Amino acid sequence: MNNPQITPYKFPKELEVLYDNFFKSKNRDVKRQGISKVRGYLTKGPIPHSIEMTALLIEVIINDEEKNGIQLFKYEDQYPVNFKNLEISSDLSIRLQYSMCIIKFVNGLLDPFQQSIYNISLHKLAIELKLPNYFVEARHVSTHERLPTLEMMRLISQRALNWLKIEYWENAIKQYNESNLMDININDWVINIRKERQLRIKRENDEIRIKNNNSNLINQEDIKNLDNILKNIKKLRREEIQTNKKKDNELLNEIKKFQEILSTKSDEFIIRMILFKNYLILHGNKNENLNEKQLIGLRMIWGNIIKELDNKFNFKLWIKLFELSVNKCNVKYDQLYVEKKILNNEDIKYLSNECEYEQCKGWVKWILENINLINKSNINKFIDILIDNKSEISKECMIIFKRKYYKLINECELNNKINKIENIMNKFWILNDNNEFISKELQDIEPEIDEYIETKRIKVSTFNLFDTFPSWRPVPFGCPP
Repeated sequence: MNNPQITPYKFPKELEVLYDNFFKSKNRDVKRQGISKVRGYLTKGPIPHSIEMTALLIEVIINDEEKNGIQLFKYEDQYPVNFKNLEISSDLSIRLQYSMCIIKFVNGLLDPFQQSIYNISLHKLAIELKLPNYFVEARHVSTHERLPTLEMMRLISQRALNWLKIEYWENAIKQYNESNLMDININDWVINIRKERQLRIKRENDEIRIKNNNSNLINQEDIKNLDNILKNIKKLRREEIQTNKKKDNELLNEIKKFQEILSTKSDEFIIRMILFKNYLILHGNKNENLNEKQLIGLRMIWGNIIKELDNKFNFKLWIKLFELSVNKCNVKYDQLYVEKKILNNEDIKYLSNECEYEQCKGWVKWILENINLINKSNINKFIDILIDNKSEISKECMIIFKRKYYKLINECELNNKINKIENIMNKFWILNDNNEFISKELQDIEPEIDEYIETKRIKVSTFNLFDTFPSWRPVPFGCPP
């Protein structure tokens, strides 16, 4: 009874109102309001057993009063009794209601104390709880023997109600009063909470609006600042690689500046800058014939920088690189076009030549293999991206994904899904003349069917759905031949 419990009501004052409805009110309708309130609490979650039992016992007693035309509670007004509605034949339904209430009352109180390996006698548990033994006896008789008489059940139910009033309700209200918790003004509290919530929502919306305005508005100065930072990072990383000397302080300062811009500007702006302004991907005619050594050097310069960035940003970067690597449509443009697109906050969907595609594909595989890119929050989106974009890079990424993230796949129970996707890729994706994966047509599958028949030695047989007979003659449907 004294164990702390989570209650569905916000204030102790609500408990006192319920107590008044159940025990102090001499109006049947007010008691019914208390019962309805408890039913409302039950929809929110579990409530203390004593509160639920009080409502159930009072409801049964009121039902008994209305059905049998008696008065068990003291009321201010005398409720008229309609003798025509009284059932003289049987009181079984009321006795069953009383019996179920007493069984639930005793079980709910004593079962939580059954903590030993072997069941303890309910009588012993009742003594510890200061629960009179006749409640336990009434429970036993109601469960295993003939139902007690209606008079006996009325008496026990009223005593149960009185026991709950003394042991639970009065004790709980007394403790709340001693802690000065009854003095809380519910209306003032609700008003203050609403004001605080409105202020918090307004503050959050203002912050989001300011951030969005700042991140979406790109000017020439923003491009210049980020360009200078990226150039400095590139220069410092080159010097580190060539001289084999670390420049930690200078490099950390530039990376810090880069991360500050990342926190204030949109991710899309940053991604366009590092992809189309000759940093991660080298553009232009002079970079059309890059060899593998130059591509490795490019990853050495920027690989460690990417590892320092936020995982959400890196996943967006990988998605953009992947989209560029599958959109094989060469579009010639210069840096003026790129800058115009960045200033207007417009997407750039295509690359200019085959070398840029190879750089892009290299970064897609490198980021996936060398950075912990995939986690539980984005694994399903990653898989959907691979299956939605039928290309050679999708199959290559799937191989890397299975090798690097096998533990995560097992943890998320995605093995069957991955295997099915791989089977689909192998069976139904074929290369066309442009070295792109396309869905198989029926004529592409027919040789495989023939091969399967040969391998399994399946006998091809024909069958007729409807056999014809020479003596058959047409007749109207439903008529004998």
